[in-house]
Amino acid sequence: MNPTSDPAIGGETHRALAEHGFVLIRDVVAPATIRALRTHAAELGAPGAGVRNLLGGDAVLTRFANSKSMLGIARQVLGESARAVRMILFDKTPETNWGVPWHQDLNVAIRGTAKPADYGPWSTKKGVPHVVPPAHVLESMITLRLHLDPCDIEQGPLRVIPGSHLLGKIADADIPQLQSLHEAVDVVVESGALLLMRLLLLHSSLKATAPTSRCIIHVEYAAAELPIGLEWFFA
Repeated sequence: MNPTSDPAIGGETHRALAEHGFVLIRDVVAPATIRALRTHAAELGAPGAGVRNLLGGDAVLTRFANSKSMLGIARQVLGESARAVRMILFDKTPETNWGVPWHQDLNVAIRGTAKPADYGPWSTKKGVPHVVPPAHVLESMITLRLHLDPCDIEQGPLRVIPGSHLLGKIADADIPQLQSLHEAVDVVVESGALLLMRLLLLHSSLKATAPTSRCIIHVEYAAAELPIGLEWFFA
């Protein structure tokens, strides 16, 4: 797999990401790489809501997460200290068709013996410890979602509320009101598109009305230094 080299994102992309909390970019990953990743993803399968613990657990996808196509872009947004910390493979098919309610991505994979007061609650997902960190940690992160299949409105695309990442952590009880006051955007994309998304962006996803396959490689990158006694799990 040979990604395109030295991807660069311009000022307009940075501004859109800062203002809206998400932006789509194209022509970052070579078509041959997209095809190879799609074949590999089909071999892995994505039962239920997806395949987790791929960072370090799958050599092909781990190399891709640390490639210039992905890590290079994350570092342009977060700085040179950014590194991949979690990766998930999602796919909606006729057999595994699902939706998720409006939420922010608050849980991150962290381990350690320390229990700072501003970290919590703690939980475990597929054997990996997760925690909700303070807002400044989440604000130092970015998610890159590479679409291996086209996704139109019938495939249950991601829905986002632009600018909601600027509100900090949002209480669950406040989400319905925010949803009613702001217009949601359906992120309809073609195969090979890369979605950059802030973790605090409010988003949801409906079940596909005409499910085929909507395979996405979801990689989270972080630049924050954690308190003594905590470290990224790299899941």
